Amino acid sequence: MGKIIRRRSTHSIPTTLSSTIEPCIGCLFLDSGAHSLYTKQVIKKKHAKGYDFYESAEFYAYVDDYIEFIKKHKQAIDHFVNVDVIFNPEKSWEMLKYMEKAGLKPLPVIHWGTDLKWIKKHLDAGYDFIGLGGLGQEVSVAQYHEWADKVYEYLCPKPSCLPIVKTHGFAMTAYELMIKWPWFSVDSASWVKAGGFGQIFVPHKRGGKFTFGVKPYNISVSAESPSKSQKGKHVYTISKGELKVVKEWLEQIDMPYGSVDKDGEEVEYGVTSNHAARKIANLKFFQGLIDWLPKWPWPFRGSSQKGFF
Repeated sequence: MGKIIRRRSTHSIPTTLSSTIEPCIGCLFLDSGAHSLYTKQVIKKKHAKGYDFYESAEFYAYVDDYIEFIKKHKQAIDHFVNVDVIFNPEKSWEMLKYMEKAGLKPLPVIHWGTDLKWIKKHLDAGYDFIGLGGLGQEVSVAQYHEWADKVYEYLCPKPSCLPIVKTHGFAMTAYELMIKWPWFSVDSASWVKAGGFGQIFVPHKRGGKFTFGVKPYNISVSAESPSKSQKGKHVYTISKGELKVVKEWLEQIDMPYGSVDKDGEEVEYGVTSNHAARKIANLKFFQGLIDWLPKWPWPFRGSSQKGFF
């Protein structure tokens, strides 16, 4: 897994906690906005004429501006993505070469449903780091599983079954997708979204230890959450045994539980009282996942497996 990029919070963090958060030095992965373009120009125009945009002067002006931005800030950017055209591998390849002609080396992206011949084309051309997209473009998790299994069976040839190139997974919000295939890195906004909705991720406990081999609990903890009165839906209403596990996890990641007064105002900093604390807790969950996964590269054993184990 790649490093988690920590964004600067607009909320203050107690000194005792801020000292435990490592600053992000480098590790900047720049997306191109291709998904937003696709949503605006294709999905919202009902597909019929949406792809006309990708031949327009407006599109090429967008790409040229992106290129200039990268050149201006290249010292601060570790990886940047091609302006790929979703579900159009021919145009995506054309834009890859367009950016390369401008003197850049963008990360190529291949989307769900793309024929394996395009994987081969990229490998034959010498690309050793490839982005795999698809979720978020009207694709179900089951459909993605079927396609990605075929991709990884190709990228992880027998007998070693080890990946022959690095892969980055875009928008990997489904937990089972993050742990099934030997990604080099993934990106996901679930940590910040869950924190904003008053939730934290808590791993299951097996044999007295926390494990990341199954989908974590998504627990509502905010004192302002509407679910706080629903039995079993919030830390205020779960069983004492379940609450004990939550607090053990918070202690392990050095995050306070927190408290509020009768008006809901923060008294003590923690996950129940501060949304920044929840987001930090979720970042620490994903850091735990990174530490739990085997060191890359690890083998893909075939479509029947549910995870690397």
